[in-house]
Amino acid sequence: MIHKSARVALLAASSLASFAVATPALAADTQEWDRQAAFEALRALDPTATLDVVTNHEVPTGPANVLPGTVGANNGSIYSNSQQVLDAAGSINGIGQQIAFIQTGATTAGLSLCTGSLINPRAVITAAHCVYNNPAHRYGSNTGTGGGVSGNFGTGGAPLSSQGIPYSFGFESLNRNCFNAAGLPFTCPAGQKGAYETWRDANFQTVASRHIYNANQVWYGTGSQPVALGGSGEFANQDIAIVTLDTHAKGIPTWTLLFSPLDGPTHATITGYGGAGVGLSGIGNLAGIDYRRRSAENMIDALMSSADWGMSDAIGGGAAQFGALTHPIYWMDFDDPDFDPENLPANFFANVQPGPNPPRNNGYYDFNGLGGTALANEGTTAGGDSGGPLIVDERWDRPVIVGVLTGSWSFNGGIATYGSFSVYPPLFQFWEDIVQNNPYVYASAKAGNGDWFNQGHWVQDMDPNYAIIGSNGELLTGLPDTAQGGADGAVDRFGTVCFLGEDCNTFDGPATPTGNGTPVVTAGGPGSVNFVPNNVEPINSATPGSTIKARYYDVRLHRAGTTTLSQSATIDKLTVAGAGKLKITAPGTLNIWADYEQDGGWTQVDGKLNVGGDAIVKTGLVSGTGTIKSDFMTVVGGHVAPGAETRSVRSRLTAISSWLLPRRCT
Repeated sequence: MIHKSARVALLAASSLASFAVATPALAADTQEWDRQAAFEALRALDPTATLDVVTNHEVPTGPANVLPGTVGANNGSIYSNSQQVLDAAGSINGIGQQIAFIQTGATTAGLSLCTGSLINPRAVITAAHCVYNNPAHRYGSNTGTGGGVSGNFGTGGAPLSSQGIPYSFGFESLNRNCFNAAGLPFTCPAGQKGAYETWRDANFQTVASRHIYNANQVWYGTGSQPVALGGSGEFANQDIAIVTLDTHAKGIPTWTLLFSPLDGPTHATITGYGGAGVGLSGIGNLAGIDYRRRSAENMIDALMSSADWGMSDAIGGGAAQFGALTHPIYWMDFDDPDFDPENLPANFFANVQPGPNPPRNNGYYDFNGLGGTALANEGTTAGGDSGGPLIVDERWDRPVIVGVLTGSWSFNGGIATYGSFSVYPPLFQFWEDIVQNNPYVYASAKAGNGDWFNQGHWVQDMDPNYAIIGSNGELLTGLPDTAQGGADGAVDRFGTVCFLGEDCNTFDGPATPTGNGTPVVTAGGPGSVNFVPNNVEPINSATPGSTIKARYYDVRLHRAGTTTLSQSATIDKLTVAGAGKLKITAPGTLNIWADYEQDGGWTQVDGKLNVGGDAIVKTGLVSGTGTIKSDFMTVVGGHVAPGAETRSVRSRLTAISSWLLPRRCT
């Protein structure tokens, strides 16, 4: 659970621009003028997808960043570098930075940066607009069908090359190390490389030791994709993507997804790796992305559509350009801690002064549109946060993600200052899309004896990171009992939009559909049958119907009965427990990417059991005449009963010619 007093570092692919102290000045002449100014600004406004986080001016300041491209310090970054905002060095929390390497010329390239959240060891959830400029089948340095790179790019190392677009997620709190005094990248000495430089110089291969992982497949919703690219072109509609990783991300925390709607204003944490700055335009400039993760807090003030907001009396009462944007999304606003509706500054809805260098709109646009007051560590999103999580952190005993950042509405050209609004498409509206495209499968054997390759022997279990709200408001592991509503599905809205406390519109209803209490079984989701747990590596194709989706299995044998493996199979993880038994016959081989854990049951290895991670026997029986290979094998309270023939267990801890017992605890 994330508390304001003990904040967990949570920002990925975004950054925080801090609040600045508001200097009260003369109020505007009349509120009618204020409303008209707001409406005129809104008419010229387009939704801006932003990528970083901005925090408030009352946090303790930190050191300044060098402004990229200059030799001067960035006076806005001192707020976003506050210890209350900047995530601790070395922290790994499952929020990662999207880094895609895009070739732009024979010797030039750029980076596409966003945020994502690890939802299991093989999948990241992010925003579709982070990837929809390219066909999904092109992503993956080893698996993409086009968009690969070839050249040196001035990195100082060997020429780089790839089959598809190199695409990764880095989970360290700082993903890039090498910038010079002007804030520009340079060739890294070997001992100074960050996660990004290490991945790049490994020719875009996963480097697990630096917590940066390659993507090998991408799915994204097309609701928000521009019409010219084949999508529907609706801002914030189905702006969700699932990115599959080519390597099991062992040891990195994963996040729970909430597939039920919130019922009212809720405290949240936002997080990301983007630019730095300050919330009040008059006192600080904006800095470039520095590849560091930051966190802030805010309130989810509303669940309503852009049409509700744009056509409200407070905003304009008839902005026709919002009429088609009827899908509900989560909203938060950026509150100035010194906001005073009776003493507004002279630049209220007016860009009256030269901005910092580089210049930016210097108006003041906070009219407390969604109500409430500024929180101690309040922040908003800005360049670098897209795809980052909206985390409900205080309501239950574990934090949950309810949406991913799609962008913002503002009155100053998309700059994250006081009065801007961040919006997130809710996950519950697209829960079936997420489940159907999640490559990670929790599977268990049915009761009774069966062959591993018998499709009827298996059932897909509930993903422990799927959650819903129960009838008493409790958080439950499970799936909804109604189909996803999609972008325009019925939702019980909440929230109030006002202009300086007046001209308020409150939004409510229609009621969210309810079911009969039985979770919906969606294709390829929990409850599915007729499959064999044997990892499927993806094949991406531009030909419709030719793409093969990745599937990675986390297998549990705990029901009474024997599962017999006489062929070769590969999975990500294995657990033997209860009354379950695994029998690997002499021709059989089970390859496990990550860990094998036994807590009861019986594992009989007459063939081969190859474990890429740790093998831990807590209780139960391990026997047989075959071979177990593992980096580490620990026997805590179980029993090992090798057969009469020659056996071997290979481990870094001890090399012996029979079964290894590196530790026995009582």
